[in-house]
Amino acid sequence: MDIILTRILECMGNKYGAGKELANYLGLSGNVITNWKNGSNHSYMKYLPQIAEFYDVSESYLLGKSDSKLRPAVLEEMGIDPDDDIPQK
Repeated sequence: MDIILTRILECMGNKYGAGKELANYLGLSGNVITNWKNGSNHSYMKYLPQIAEFYDVSESYLLGKSDSKLRPAVLEEMGIDPDDDIPQK
């Protein structure tokens, strides 16, 4: 499983219906999320901005480029440069 899918599933968690909630938000069938999970479909790549918005995480986090889940706008509000590495608690 690639880092992107791993992080999407981490954001999704184990909550019953979490995949359906994401599918509804993206305007997709729940089967698409199931296919992501079983590796038969990688279309999540084209939905990264929307997935990041839905889970309120940065795209860099989903891509595995950063360990910070904070979105750039949130970091800027905090007076932190979004390009700096932010340690996680």
